[in-house]
Amino acid sequence: MRIVLLSLLLAVSLSLTAQQWGTMYVAAKSGLSIREKPETGAKVLDKIPYGTKITLLEMNEEKRSIVTEGITGYWGKVKYNNKTGYIVDSYLFPGHHPSWLL
Repeated sequence: MRIVLLSLLLAVSLSLTAQQWGTMYVAAKSGLSIREKPETGAKVLDKIPYGTKITLLEMNEEKRSIVTEGITGYWGKVKYNNKTGYIVDSYLFPGHHPSWLL
């Protein structure tokens, strides 16, 4: 029971941190798509590699959520490779490089 509670608290903490602006790291092993608009069908501008440090410029004003792989995330605006676009924050980790996930 304690493990389940701890896991739930960690997931909520990561989600709340990711919803704030700031420096984050890409945790998607296959890379994270940066899109033209905050929509799954929007044009992909680039792919941000796993472990890349990025800065959230802002969160989607409407707090539009998206569920991917059973996890609820929110669209965030980022700049990468001189392109500004949108990513889903549930594929980000705060604070440090996610190398411990390897």
